[in-house]
Amino acid sequence: MARVLREHHGREIWCDITGLNAGGQPCRAMACLIDDSGEGGCQLVFGGDWGLRLKEESNSHAWDVDDPQQWGEPFLMLADDGADLRFE
Repeated sequence: MARVLREHHGREIWCDITGLNAGGQPCRAMACLIDDSGEGGCQLVFGGDWGLRLKEESNSHAWDVDDPQQWGEPFLMLADDGADLRFE
């Protein structure tokens, strides 16, 4: 399982994160270190064909693209110190 620290509705929260394949099927979210021109390094977090899906870690609902308490991101770029990303 992967979690990421994100700002959502004006507050920072830990979110569960997954990738989405075509058809909305969950898959692994992955990360790699990249160079961000002018800013130094960062972690690129990416998922499947449809990007990433996030939900508050307290949300026990299954992954569902129709769930209004979940949201999507094409990818994320995070600081390279790893403080905002956990893989468990």
